[in-house]
Amino acid sequence: MVFRMLAVLNEFERDQISERTSAILQHKKAKGEVYSPTPYGFKRDGSKLVPSKEERRVIGEIVVMKKRGMSLRAIASSLNEEGIPAKRGGIWYASTVRGILTNTFHATG
Repeated sequence: MVFRMLAVLNEFERDQISERTSAILQHKKAKGEVYSPTPYGFKRDGSKLVPSKEERRVIGEIVVMKKRGMSLRAIASSLNEEGIPAKRGGIWYASTVRGILTNTFHATG
């Protein structure tokens, strides 16, 4: 019985930590403050996120390619062939392209 009580209390505390962390990240995102990782399309300026013109242009290209019916893998290959670096200078993957297309921060940021 004591073990179950401790397990329930532990689960409650874990849920509280998760809720607080989520609330803090949402607050930072709403204020345009830096949180990790920095989204593609933005760069850090102190504790603020500011739009990156070059990365915003690439996002626009990605959206156009997707509207033309290109697959995520084809978009990633095209970006790699053009020599456009991913956020940390690496290569593009279909999952990276999907993340950019589904990131609602780009629409609000």
